[in-house]
Amino acid sequence: MIGSTLARTTTYFTVSADDQYAVYPSFQYWTFPHGRLPRGWNFSQPARLASGPPPAHSNITSAVLARDQECIVSGHKDIMERAHLCPVQETVWFQTNNMSQYNQSLLLVASNTTDDMSNLIALKEDVRTAFDKKRMFAIVAKQGGWMVQFLQPSNSLDPEYHIIKPKLHPEVAPEHILTRFAWAVFPLLRPFLKQGPERKIRVFEKITDGFGEETETYMDADTIKKLFFPSRKSSKKGNETDDGAPDDGEPAGGRSVHETTTA
Repeated sequence: MIGSTLARTTTYFTVSADDQYAVYPSFQYWTFPHGRLPRGWNFSQPARLASGPPPAHSNITSAVLARDQECIVSGHKDIMERAHLCPVQETVWFQTNNMSQYNQSLLLVASNTTDDMSNLIALKEDVRTAFDKKRMFAIVAKQGGWMVQFLQPSNSLDPEYHIIKPKLHPEVAPEHILTRFAWAVFPLLRPFLKQGPERKIRVFEKITDGFGEETETYMDADTIKKLFFPSRKSSKKGNETDDGAPDDGEPAGGRSVHETTTA
């Protein structure tokens, strides 16, 4: 009988009895699983009804703060800011994966598609910093509801907010919550990909303009670093993206396309 505590110092987790399962190299290559949310993410919840007509884009921040009324994690009402679940800098990925189908407003176009009430939450300033710039935590489905899950340690926030229920408004889309979780987790995969033996990588293979398919290819660490994590030198220290997250070396602005030629 398996106890509640892991007795061994080294433990392995295998997916579907296949230790050579393919992985996406970064968030930009990940394809959203439309209609196939992970088990537990489609739990019964109140109907996702808009709280009113979609606000004008110029009033979106005020609308989010008025809807949530407080930081959905801490409960504080002071120094609140709006935060995106799918970050603004991932707008190309958002559009490529047709994520606007989960939006409340169908009128948002171009770079504004992520500025929808279903993709926005209110957070206190320091909590938003941990959420965006540090990717310290995400919101996940647990025990039939939403929970704050810290992915990195924090001296002040982790002990207070780890595994608590956020006060999410029903119009916030589970699909956007899952997107944020993936965006926060993918950087943690880099050490696994950039060292060790060959890894099975899943990429989008361009065939002709506008068409392609996902393929799985074994690559060594040097090839992975060259294709997916090229070093980028910047004269600016602490270079930040539009959503406040640091430029961490991932391809910016959406999915890159891995092109191959055959002899």
